[in-house]
Amino acid sequence: MGNINGRVLPIACDVVVRTLRGEGSPVLLCFPPAGGSSLSFRRLAGCLPRDWSVWAIDPAGHGLSQGPALERVEAMARRYADVMAGNLGRPLFLLGQSLGGLVAYRFAQLVEGSTKSLVALVICATPPPHCIRFLAKVSTLSDARLLEWLIASGGVPDQVARYPDFLRLYLPTIRADLRAYETFDNMDPSILDLPIWLYQGRGDPILGDLPMIEWTRYCRGLTFRELPHEGHFFVQTCPDELIADLVPRIRSSLESWPPAVASASAQ
Repeated sequence: MGNINGRVLPIACDVVVRTLRGEGSPVLLCFPPAGGSSLSFRRLAGCLPRDWSVWAIDPAGHGLSQGPALERVEAMARRYADVMAGNLGRPLFLLGQSLGGLVAYRFAQLVEGSTKSLVALVICATPPPHCIRFLAKVSTLSDARLLEWLIASGGVPDQVARYPDFLRLYLPTIRADLRAYETFDNMDPSILDLPIWLYQGRGDPILGDLPMIEWTRYCRGLTFRELPHEGHFFVQTCPDELIADLVPRIRSSLESWPPAVASASAQ
């Protein structure tokens, strides 16, 4: 696979990666929430420095990627690890939202041993893996009740919610994503040797009071920030609050990246 360049990047028929911003360094690779696509991060990308690269994935069956949609986080993470191999040279930050947080976490586990480019994992509105079992199971709801849940949770923009018949066309794909989310059971006990920067919206109606801080079980360092904006989809509705905290963190971490390479080149 060649280097990723351009605005829309069909690197495989079932996985499309879009370059939403820039062609420089660092790279922010984004994994969408259930029912989302690469364009879920378009507003976020517009808030980031112009010289940074923002890549975002269209999962199978979403956006420009051909289907069917995958129904297991493990299958998603392994497929993305395959198609991204060879494009992990620049300092890389992973950002996953909701379902995408689980996929990004598993992706990091899979590729961490083969690249030194990973700097940090940014997780937005995703519970610790062992807490998934406490979430409400909604993938088996009737179409009518699932639509009600999606709208009530903020997962459907107002302009789309006005057209339920149109929205029903996407319910099979959304159900597949929700099944992947609800059935995640990671059997890999390895601890990530990179930090997790964890963000949650105030009063998240999906996560409720789940102990987000227990992400400490899965990494060597956790930073947790509750953002003042309410809801589960703050990445889409209010990215400014996330950016205000995230950009300084990325810039600070780059000052010491990569320590081994910098040390070797100085000799």
